[in-house]
Amino acid sequence: MMSKIEKYWWDLERFGLTPQKMLYRLTSQDAPKILCISVPKAGTHWLERVLCLHPHLYRPFVRTLNPDNISQYGGLTALFQRQRAGQILVSHLYFSEESRNLIARNGVKCLFLIRDPRDILVSNVFYIEKIHNHHLHGPLSKQPTFKEKLRFLIEGDSACGVPPFCEILEYFTGWLNTDCMTVRFEDLVQAFSETQKQTQLTTLKGIYHYLGINTSENWFSELSQRMISKASPTYRKGKTQEWKQYLDDDLKELFKVNGGEIVIKYGFEKDSDW
Repeated sequence: MMSKIEKYWWDLERFGLTPQKMLYRLTSQDAPKILCISVPKAGTHWLERVLCLHPHLYRPFVRTLNPDNISQYGGLTALFQRQRAGQILVSHLYFSEESRNLIARNGVKCLFLIRDPRDILVSNVFYIEKIHNHHLHGPLSKQPTFKEKLRFLIEGDSACGVPPFCEILEYFTGWLNTDCMTVRFEDLVQAFSETQKQTQLTTLKGIYHYLGINTSENWFSELSQRMISKASPTYRKGKTQEWKQYLDDDLKELFKVNGGEIVIKYGFEKDSDW
């Protein structure tokens, strides 16, 4: 289990409160302003860790932004006006032309994190079951089996105000066709074989090249060792293709008829023959 000291140190790192980061914040302003956008349960905190482990990058004291809470901060315009060099805003923001234009006008570097929608679905069930104050914990816990819980999310429930799962993911697809850099969760965590390690390294280098931050080969090697941590508040497994253990033929068909083309849009299948 992650020690309290290690978790405490990670909080200092990600919020820019270590001595090294405090010194940089006082002496330099050449780091980019960054906005991370992801679908919930797509691995948001993995990407946050990839960024916040860099000595020049950190999160301000702003919660993960979503359509329900962003107005508390005055909206995206106000957030960008207050954002300082090296600060990372983390969000689950739906796509809109207004948001895209704001990002461009403010010179913000945008990373869009995606993950196989079927794995996001499975991850959602585990997460909602674990978080007792989640607004869907009650209705989901009434489903008698894990299969029925998956069915509940796939189909949605208008009585509970729950849209079909794939409908939620559609709100994010517009980010795929912007100047944001799209990052695949799978490319960050699949690092067992030599090929996967190379994919991970290429992805990490691509992220920092896009951000305009020069880093050494040794630093990338250190990053790959430190980026996986149970210090994340939503850490579970970080596995890929876990959906194959849970989606039987019935659930696969149900997924396909309830907006399953989202898997193709996100680039995880070429057609519906899966």
